[in-house]
Amino acid sequence: MKQDALFRIVQTWNLNPKPEYRGFRCANCQRYIHRSWHHWLHSKGYKTPVHLCQDCEKKSRKGNLKVVTSLRPALKSRFSFNLSEKVTQDLRSIVRSWGSLDKVVHKSFNCDKCKASIYKAYHVWTYIDKDLVETHFCKHCGDQLFSSFV
Repeated sequence: MKQDALFRIVQTWNLNPKPEYRGFRCANCQRYIHRSWHHWLHSKGYKTPVHLCQDCEKKSRKGNLKVVTSLRPALKSRFSFNLSEKVTQDLRSIVRSWGSLDKVVHKSFNCDKCKASIYKAYHVWTYIDKDLVETHFCKHCGDQLFSSFV
């Protein structure tokens, strides 16, 4: 998918500035899923995976994916956590380790820190290097991260 299409999908989300522990949903239809097509939005101030279920991926490839645009700008002030320098460095390191953000893969979900396979995760939005970034952490890694809040 092109960056503009991914951006239109992300603009429909109601981003929560507080970390949420929950399952994974299709970025477009919001159905809970255990595997997805992982696309990457890495423009317009975002760096985040955009997960599509099998049905939405098929529609996307045929050019039939309907996205209702509702512009809810993610205000930087809503996502500024008082994180320790160590946590900020850890998040920056995770984001830099993502490698090529143009490759689309179909896979299950993994913790961004320990790489364990997960069905639920802490979904954490924060600003890293001027981009609003979403990271995902298993219960164990997320609990460690949140105990480090200053």
